Amino acid sequence: MNRYGFILFLLFALILSGCMSPDAEAPRGTEAELEKERRTQIEMVFNTNLEEERRILSIAYPIFKANVDICPVFGYATGLYVWNKYNFERKNRSIAKRTFNIGETLQIKHIMPDSPAERAGLQIGDRLVSLNGKDINKGRYAERDYYKDLRSIYRDEKINLVVQRGVNMIPISMVRDKICGYGIKYSQKMEINAFADGYAVYMQRGMYRFIESDEELATVIGHELAHNSMLHIDKFKWNSSIPIIAGIAAELANAFYGTDIDTDSIDTLQGYTRLIYAPSFEREADYVGLYMIARAGFDTSKSANFWRRMSAEHAGESGVDVEFLNSHPSNPDRFISLEKAHKEIMHKKRHSLPLLPKMEEGKTLPLVETPYVRKGGMR
Repeated sequence: MNRYGFILFLLFALILSGCMSPDAEAPRGTEAELEKERRTQIEMVFNTNLEEERRILSIAYPIFKANVDICPVFGYATGLYVWNKYNFERKNRSIAKRTFNIGETLQIKHIMPDSPAERAGLQIGDRLVSLNGKDINKGRYAERDYYKDLRSIYRDEKINLVVQRGVNMIPISMVRDKICGYGIKYSQKMEINAFADGYAVYMQRGMYRFIESDEELATVIGHELAHNSMLHIDKFKWNSSIPIIAGIAAELANAFYGTDIDTDSIDTLQGYTRLIYAPSFEREADYVGLYMIARAGFDTSKSANFWRRMSAEHAGESGVDVEFLNSHPSNPDRFISLEKAHKEIMHKKRHSLPLLPKMEEGKTLPLVETPYVRKGGMR
């Protein structure tokens, strides 16, 4: 140790000696007790996450199914989700095996209510043996390979499974449900957020914990599904690209014709383009999403108040979160619009009118002439 290192060591020792320590002696656990408690807490996390994911998927399934005729893409779903031990981190696989009796073989993780899987009598924990006569892989990539095999037959409504339950091999034939062709994914992030990307609906745990009822959960899922179904992501990309194209044209004009067109404002123009249309897309997603959950049998009477609570959540010390307001309708506007949409839906229900949102003249749902099949989506 050199002189400077020795001096630093002495200083650190002096600091420690001068620190005050606790006076009471709290009891400590043994290594065995600590390991047992660690396992107990990990099991609690596993079971909590499993139940939260099951609830989200179970609420989403009837919404995706009820709105297949107004979605621009559709898929075929069995209503079952699978997993094996490789869905867990290596350090926790032994705990997962003990908790769920899970190993190399794929087994059923979730079964959606009123789905082909439920109607066929499949059960949580059934182990998958074959799909349409082809053996289902085991091991690290089993889940990926299984869904790949499903995508290869994505146009076939009917499929045949063999599952193992105990010592019995059980053949199962299912006619799959036709549903909106988007996925739904649950993230453990604690941000109060949900979003759509044109391919799936994403729910974050922070949003899930903020939600207080099944109707509120349906409201969020319907809103994000509406973003996808109304092609907002594609429209948003197009709107954002127009100023970029203008910027490229300005650069070319400057280079070839010696003009002096200001290109520094292109980024600002792109930002303005987003701000002009983002609130309108959010308002449309609120409106169409409310119809989507009503079509699936959910109560829409409390949806407006949920978004009111969301607005309050985004309020800060200096008022309301600027980024949130820039991309969403104003709070009163949003609440009143949703209240009127709810009344519109109730009027149509009372008079047995089709539960379809009002569209601009010449526009109908879905927003493509013929809905096309997307490989994937809900399982």
